[in-house]
Amino acid sequence: MDKNNRFSEYDKYLIDDDEIVDVKSKTEEDPIDEYEDISSNSHDEYEDIFSKSDDFEEPDYAIPEDDIPISRPQMTVQREAAPKTSPKRTRKPEPETSSNDIYSNSKQLSKKQKRGLGALCATAGVCEVIDIIMLLKLNMLPMKFMALAILGFALLLFIICALMFMPSKHKFGKRKIAATILAVITIIAAVIGMVMMGKLLGTLGTIIDGKKITKEQLDDPYIVYLSGSDTRDNNLSEKTRSDVNILMVVNPKTHQVLLLNTPRDYYVNNPAYKGMDKLTHCGLGGIENSMAALEELYELDEIDYFGRINFSGFEKLVDSIGGIDIYSDVAFTTEPGSNVHINQGMNHLNGYEALAYARERHAFASGDLARGEHQMQVIKAIASKMTSSKALISNYMGLMNSLKGMFETDAPQMLISYAVKDMLGSGDGWDMKSYAVTGKGSYAVCVTSGQSLSVIIRDEASVEQAKEYIRQVMDGEALTIE
Repeated sequence: MDKNNRFSEYDKYLIDDDEIVDVKSKTEEDPIDEYEDISSNSHDEYEDIFSKSDDFEEPDYAIPEDDIPISRPQMTVQREAAPKTSPKRTRKPEPETSSNDIYSNSKQLSKKQKRGLGALCATAGVCEVIDIIMLLKLNMLPMKFMALAILGFALLLFIICALMFMPSKHKFGKRKIAATILAVITIIAAVIGMVMMGKLLGTLGTIIDGKKITKEQLDDPYIVYLSGSDTRDNNLSEKTRSDVNILMVVNPKTHQVLLLNTPRDYYVNNPAYKGMDKLTHCGLGGIENSMAALEELYELDEIDYFGRINFSGFEKLVDSIGGIDIYSDVAFTTEPGSNVHINQGMNHLNGYEALAYARERHAFASGDLARGEHQMQVIKAIASKMTSSKALISNYMGLMNSLKGMFETDAPQMLISYAVKDMLGSGDGWDMKSYAVTGKGSYAVCVTSGQSLSVIIRDEASVEQAKEYIRQVMDGEALTIE
């Protein structure tokens, strides 16, 4: 028997058509039923090969174990040594955060950390509220700007709180770091704003010595005397000559403004000295004396308020708003003291150049009349720059600091705030026109000096026309100036 073939013992039981299989009879102790169902023999692996016959006897399957060799080939596998690597660290699954609890991430923080974050948000909110209160106290922003400011503050605080307390996988993730930085920047900016507005309120207190006014009077027309002192000190003197003499007639309801210029050499009555004199000399009797002289000239019941600035203050005012744009019909160079060249056409002037332009008279045959026209040009350019470009908002702090000690007014702060808000809110809605009275150059005795000096004898027709323009603005009629 082939020891390499474990099934060779069974081959002898296979039969062909002409062969008879020699089958070993079964023992008498275990006879075979010739009618036994082959399918019932669960031990016969070859039941499909054999067929039943009368001469067929079931083979004895009891084969000694020693006669059935089972060879199991020995297989050896050589394995290469695995490289030594550090075991991979499996990441522990993060605990799921409940979406119903928006503060669930704060459970990962210590109580001290939570208190710190809460204090930071609270501080930012308090600083924003203080800024809003100070803006309301200044009362110089239109309601639409105030609403935008309040909305912006509220949105910023909401973003900070949302980022800081939004559920996060880590204690101090990117969102919390961003919220912390944003909160710190907000606090710093708010503190700077509080300091600036505090200084601004202090400056307003020094330059405004306002009269009392009611809210009902805010829409009433009024007249302001604008005086320019011919000094360059950082402080206004009580009694100085007035180089600029302009009446500003304002009607808040119709949004009309009339700038009426009276030349500095106009020959008028000097109430304080009781005699005829140059208008500029009336300033030696005080600002009230100049106002009284103009009230008499234009037959006014009262000039309501005054605003006075000196040369240094004027230069700083123009510089603080970024300069002004002036159109000149002719090219000229100012007097040797300033030596500023003005081109024909549009000119952008800084404070020094604007002052030289406003004071120039020697380059023109009309002399002081041309100077008055230049002064009104400059005033209109300043007003246009401060309203159309929002320079009043962006440079208000520098503007107020530049005027401290060099500008004063007795107009109520409530009136100034109302006018500023109205101008900013309406933009170019204000109609500003100018007019200058004229006269003829001559020489006459001035009461303050007792000498005959160069003066301008007034033209009565131009004075009457000025009175009519004043009446139109005060009565709310449309100005008819060409």
